[in-house]
Amino acid sequence: MNSNKVWFDQPADIWEEAFPIGNGTLGGMVFGKTHMERVQLNEDSLWYGGPMERNNPLTLESLEKIRSLVFAGEIRKAEELAAVALVGVPDGQRHYEPLGDLYIAMNHGEAEASHYERHLDLDQGTVCVEYSAGEVKHRREYFASFPDQVMAIRLTASVPGELSFSTLFGRGTVLKPNQWSDTLRHPVGFQAYLDRIEQSGSQDVVIRGRSGGEDGVRFCCAIRIVPVGGQVQYASGQLSLTNATAATVLIAACTDFRFTKEELVDECIRRLDAATAKSYDQLRLDHVKDYQLLFKRMDINLAGEGDNSTSATLPMNQRLEQLRTGETTLSW
Repeated sequence: MNSNKVWFDQPADIWEEAFPIGNGTLGGMVFGKTHMERVQLNEDSLWYGGPMERNNPLTLESLEKIRSLVFAGEIRKAEELAAVALVGVPDGQRHYEPLGDLYIAMNHGEAEASHYERHLDLDQGTVCVEYSAGEVKHRREYFASFPDQVMAIRLTASVPGELSFSTLFGRGTVLKPNQWSDTLRHPVGFQAYLDRIEQSGSQDVVIRGRSGGEDGVRFCCAIRIVPVGGQVQYASGQLSLTNATAATVLIAACTDFRFTKEELVDECIRRLDAATAKSYDQLRLDHVKDYQLLFKRMDINLAGEGDNSTSATLPMNQRLEQLRTGETTLSW
């Protein structure tokens, strides 16, 4: 048993149950859904509003008076003046904004998913989702590469030609399928915070927008499907792949915090081109090698008392439920 794997036998229903991946700038929360996967994306420099001057003009002229009040023992008056003079204007930081949500709608037909498992491999820095739909075994592997500055999702099907899916990017209302509508029908506000979605080349879609507030941060996200067999098509902001055996979805993103607004699209495409020039195996190998330089710097073992061999083989959702109901103790 790999003690560095956290695994569940069901998809995440809420954000706290999703698995995280990231490379320091581009991150994602992987929900592990079978028919319509959701990966919430983050880019670390995407904040509400642009750079602003928050220095308080009263600070310098009030500093000596605050000190004098403290030394004179008039602490309350010093606190009252400090509350006005020693804070930024405005007094709160601007908030962080997510990049958006990537959805992957799998074309399984009416087949129900079975034999489901998803895990976060802390040793490799990867997330994996495996399940069967009908007679076909599906596998998806996810990681965010620091050396190549892309997120990669590898999709495979056990039967040649049985991998078909569509990708959709949203920034606004969360997309939730229901029994009365098609899974890719847009709810109101699904792409409310995007400016443009355009095709670039035969296998890419480029998304652009900016954060809220004055001089909001401009961002760009580019998505590419690299197929093994099958055919890639673009329509209405969606990339679709039909009748493939495997495929790699590559994601790159950047903002005008680090690049000029004119460079954003070119920089995203440059990253995709560099990653596409490598095989998936090489892309993964470079990621794992870089990741383990950090992860393997130390090891820690928190051993409990007693025999935990049984509970340790259970998926995390069952282990947590045992703990809630008192069927086990923290020693597992």
